[in-house]
Amino acid sequence: MATILLTLFLGVLLSCDSVDRTEIMRVGSSDSVVEAVVVRTNAGATTDFGYEVFVVKAGNVPESSKELFKADQVEELDVFWQSSKLLIIRYREARIFHFSNFWQSKDVQNFQYTVKVQLVEKPSVKS
Repeated sequence: MATILLTLFLGVLLSCDSVDRTEIMRVGSSDSVVEAVVVRTNAGATTDFGYEVFVVKAGNVPESSKELFKADQVEELDVFWQSSKLLIIRYREARIFHFSNFWQSKDVQNFQYTVKVQLVEKPSVKS
């Protein structure tokens, strides 16, 4: 009986995250060591698209809990490398839930390779 309840509980728990994630852009750093990955999220018809930005070792897949930037209601999102270790996330409008200004990984030079991340708001367009 306990096994059945545990199985049902895990099934419900795992099905709760019904967010669809789609990689929409991947941009390599100039030294080809890492890549910035932009993922668009969709939780259904009643919600806005969300956007997540990750840095990963070149060729790797982003882990959903390790985003550097997470936002919705985003207008004009641009993600680009200003230099090999400086990533720019630029937007006109956004409701930002999470932002981290650096990235490191044990998998890339044992935490010695550090990417700085800058968040830049574009000026509003005047009507």
